[in-house]
Amino acid sequence: MSFRGYPPDGGQRQAATHRRWSQDAVPLIRIASWPHWYDGNPYLNSFYEALAQYGVEHVRGVAAEYAEIRKARIDVLHLHWPEELWRVPGGSWVRVARRLMRVVGLLARLRASGIRLVWTVHNLEHHEGSYRSDRIGMGLLHRLVHLRLFLSEWARRTADERYRFSARSIVCYHGNYDGVYSSSRSRDTVRAELALGSDVRMLLGFGSVRQYKGFETAVEAVKRLGDRYHLVIAGRPLRHDVGQQLCVAADDTPNITLVLRRISEKELGDLLTAADAVVLPYRKVTGSSVLLTALTASKAIIASDLPFFREITMGEPLAAEFATPGSTDDFLGAITRFFDASLDERGQAARRIANRFHWRQVVAPFGKWLQSSA
Repeated sequence: MSFRGYPPDGGQRQAATHRRWSQDAVPLIRIASWPHWYDGNPYLNSFYEALAQYGVEHVRGVAAEYAEIRKARIDVLHLHWPEELWRVPGGSWVRVARRLMRVVGLLARLRASGIRLVWTVHNLEHHEGSYRSDRIGMGLLHRLVHLRLFLSEWARRTADERYRFSARSIVCYHGNYDGVYSSSRSRDTVRAELALGSDVRMLLGFGSVRQYKGFETAVEAVKRLGDRYHLVIAGRPLRHDVGQQLCVAADDTPNITLVLRRISEKELGDLLTAADAVVLPYRKVTGSSVLLTALTASKAIIASDLPFFREITMGEPLAAEFATPGSTDDFLGAITRFFDASLDERGQAARRIANRFHWRQVVAPFGKWLQSSA
């Protein structure tokens, strides 16, 4: 296994450590992640690949058991979406509480053994609603881990106000998706397959179809705009009833296309090539891979006016038009305003934002913390 080495910053301790690492030919810092799925979302792969420059090896597939973790000889356990560790579909409160206690007890035991605990707070609360177990579990984690990573300054401030006496925190922004979603086909070719003319204004919503994303707001707005506008929503519904609700809202309207299944990276690349704008009519959000995907593809957004979207697009007003969350009238107005400006200029503004978020740059605060706490 090879690594790209440290960024040269001249510190004597880092230079000595670098020599030891090179001579021994072993990684300095071994990190495992929970949960550890990697298919369907390139976030985790991109994140840990970028950390290799700090001498970090990502150890895959470590089970949530003390003996397995100790056997894997990891230095850091990195939590993502930890509520999935204690949630039991259809389980009683007693069953969930027992599972939560086991998870917290395991983490406390790992911490006592010297393993550093890190948590990326992807969501301040569960998107589909928080149960008592989620609130208790997340409240404990804010105090139990050594370090919390947040995807925005707003999220960090909000968490610190909500959870007093919490662990140290740093902002580690979501990186862009350069090289992930690409298309070898032209805009006209993809649009022809969708039966769209070159003058039709195509709006794209994508990602897992979930209730908090508010796609019904975009559907109702586009239904009122007529045939010059066309909305495509592509992604797998997380729950069957959510997909059904979206189909009822669309009601076989000719200028709305629903592709309610998992789409490949190539298919998404094609849709982004054909689209004029990406819609994010979310009801709430803490972080969004959809946003960074759109910006990477030089697509400006039409989005709900939420703090995370505002923070990421700050300084580039042409990269976004905003609407009141849940308001069809406001979202309709944002769509029409979007097309009052040059699409080329909007795309350039979106890409300038994406350039701020190269993975090697966004992981730097975390990489330096890992080195300093080794």
